[in-house]
Amino acid sequence: LAPPNLSDIFAVNEAFSIFVEGINRIGRPDLLLSDRPITVFAPPDEAFEEFFDNSDTYSNIGEIPLDRLEDLILHHFIGEFKSGDDLSEDVVGGSALYTTFAGDSLFVAGQSRNLTVDNRAIFISVNIIGTNGVTHFVDKVLDINF
Repeated sequence: LAPPNLSDIFAVNEAFSIFVEGINRIGRPDLLLSDRPITVFAPPDEAFEEFFDNSDTYSNIGEIPLDRLEDLILHHFIGEFKSGDDLSEDVVGGSALYTTFAGDSLFVAGQSRNLTVDNRAIFISVNIIGTNGVTHFVDKVLDINF
């Protein structure tokens, strides 16, 4: 039995169906099949539900225009492998910035295991490792530039 890639991990985890729907809606299922190691900061469905509950504009992922949805989804991906330990080491001194697939910056701050992403999301689970990268489950949709 071959080890899972990131696509396999999300295929069996129904708690992330809205995130996967967003990936598919922008026509980028290839993101989870990347040949190079990547890091995904993945919000579960309940984070998307909270995001929509707090939105004055959108009540579901299908209402978000594709260009805005693409920016939103791609903000959750960085093009390098960063384990939880890597992130902790990178923020020694306070914080670290990573370039996302959207071309903007993702901000990680905190100390040791008490890290936040974009000053709002906390880690639910870290180091879900696939053959092509790592996923960290976060409790909020990362919408800093949305």
